[in-house]
Amino acid sequence: MNSLSQNTSLLNTDLSHDLSFFLSLLDAPFAPFMSSLDYASMMTNASSWFYSFLRIAFVSAIEKADLLFRTSPGRIQRFYVKQTRSRSIITIFGEITFKRTEYQRRDTKEPYCYIDRKLSLLPRQRYDCCIEAKAKEIYADHNSMIKTGKILGEQIYGFFSLDPDRKFRHLSRQTVYNLLHRCGRIHLRPSPMPHTPDTLYIMADEKWVPLQGECTEDTPHVREMIKVAVCFEGRERILKKDGTPTDRFCLKNKYIYSSCSSEKNHFWENLQDHLATRYDLNKVKKIYIMGDGASWIRNGISEMRMPGTTVKAALDRFHASQAIHRMTSDKVFQEVLIRYLFELKREEFDTVAEIARSYLKEENERKRFDTNLDYIHRHWHEVKVMVKEVKIGCAMEQAISHIIASHFTSVPKAYSRKNLPLYLNSRIHSQNGEDLIRLALMARDVSPKGKDVALNENYDFSFFDDQVRKETFTVHLRNRSNKKETYPF
Repeated sequence: MNSLSQNTSLLNTDLSHDLSFFLSLLDAPFAPFMSSLDYASMMTNASSWFYSFLRIAFVSAIEKADLLFRTSPGRIQRFYVKQTRSRSIITIFGEITFKRTEYQRRDTKEPYCYIDRKLSLLPRQRYDCCIEAKAKEIYADHNSMIKTGKILGEQIYGFFSLDPDRKFRHLSRQTVYNLLHRCGRIHLRPSPMPHTPDTLYIMADEKWVPLQGECTEDTPHVREMIKVAVCFEGRERILKKDGTPTDRFCLKNKYIYSSCSSEKNHFWENLQDHLATRYDLNKVKKIYIMGDGASWIRNGISEMRMPGTTVKAALDRFHASQAIHRMTSDKVFQEVLIRYLFELKREEFDTVAEIARSYLKEENERKRFDTNLDYIHRHWHEVKVMVKEVKIGCAMEQAISHIIASHFTSVPKAYSRKNLPLYLNSRIHSQNGEDLIRLALMARDVSPKGKDVALNENYDFSFFDDQVRKETFTVHLRNRSNKKETYPF
């Protein structure tokens, strides 16, 4: 036990005195620490002290603001004082309880609470907007409401703590669910790029995610198709800290777009709109759409075509090689067929394929062979585009695995059809490098009731600093020096 934990009674005195006392402790010599546990105990007490200090300071600031508004001339002209009540909320540094005044409008007789508006608090809201935004950011990376509740609960409890009771402060799964649904989907246009390349690359693929609540005897497994497109300008080498290039590459100026098939939106048209915001498409000469050759991916050729722009499809090397591995299990035939395929030797490829087929004895093996051989024949031109023009390869399988599969299908779980688009929206914003906390707070100011919001980073949201939505006005307060101050509310 050290001196930090022995002087918590000072928190009830003047805050400036508390702060001076704590800073003096940092300069005072402590007893020699004999173990890591002693040091951790000091950090636990320091964290508890800071959290207590912040809670007291915040309550003091809230109640002072409430008093200033109550005594302002503008309030007297427009609001009746109804009552003064206490309210408890949970903030990022713990639970606080403060007193605030409730009013009634003189003209409409509607209830009004200045402090609740300033803190963006809705009726019966237990957690503040900062925790809501933090929950959205954490869930976008972890995809587990239990993990999200654990991380949030321990952050609210303190910076660091050895107290075993911290495990009982975790937020429940239902609480995290409610926090995530306080804000709907955030529709955000991409930021314009400073330059437009001559060539754009688009990798596209889909992932099937299990759904719940829709299974029947005829359809025991219901799934939702998530379409994903990764747009980039090319690839570039990854550099070390000293600027030395490595053998690894990364996608240049990557941008991810995704949607659920049940939304029935025009995937390629919406993607083109996003790219038109990001680039000057009149300067783009070529667009390559890479994938596994699915029909919906090939539809992007006609959807993305524009005057002066050539759009071509390319088959990624993974699916081409995968088809050959499904044709035959013989390692020699696989190696020869893959070499002839990527060398674009059609006659040699068909000759070896015919020989490989003759070694198959089972009918189902020959049927599988013919199916995959037909797949390669149908996409031979797309393989040629990949080898001759694209050259840089296609990493869509890695992208779909990292963006969607690891997040939504890595563990056995199913989603509600109405909730999946919300979770996908947060995940894509996170993968695009957006600040989810800032976006969630901005969206909540625009639509506090959990509806979908269309935002643009270039918008000026300073208007929403005034929590009185219906009208804005200024209250002039007189301070002790009889000077007028502008006080918005």
